[in-house]
Amino acid sequence: MKHIILIDDDSISNFVNSQLLLQTRFVEDVKSIESAEEAIEHFEKIKQGTEGLPDLVLVDIRMPVMDGFTLAEELLQRFPELKGNVLFYFLSSSLDPKDEERSNNHPLSSGFLRKPLSKAYLEQVFR
Repeated sequence: MKHIILIDDDSISNFVNSQLLLQTRFVEDVKSIESAEEAIEHFEKIKQGTEGLPDLVLVDIRMPVMDGFTLAEELLQRFPELKGNVLFYFLSSSLDPKDEERSNNHPLSSGFLRKPLSKAYLEQVFR
């Protein structure tokens, strides 16, 4: 995995997670995005060919205006080519098992990761 998109409304989490991802030997660059609207705009650029398709997308479940699940639905509708071509993980600090279940059952989902990210979690993703 070389190119990662990290979608989380918390700039501090984005910074910490970006640094953690960049410390692994698997990642070349991380694009941090702080809103669902900005994420949709970025994927429009990908569709137009001005940006490359990421290898991995990590999206926070709890965001204002549009949560991670709603964003995933929107991305799947607008960009069906993501399914099967990009690993897509939901992130959350929630301990609610329903969030994990909903994440794992989403058609775009490759899985669910608890925040804060750790090297152990990332090793699961990069295997």
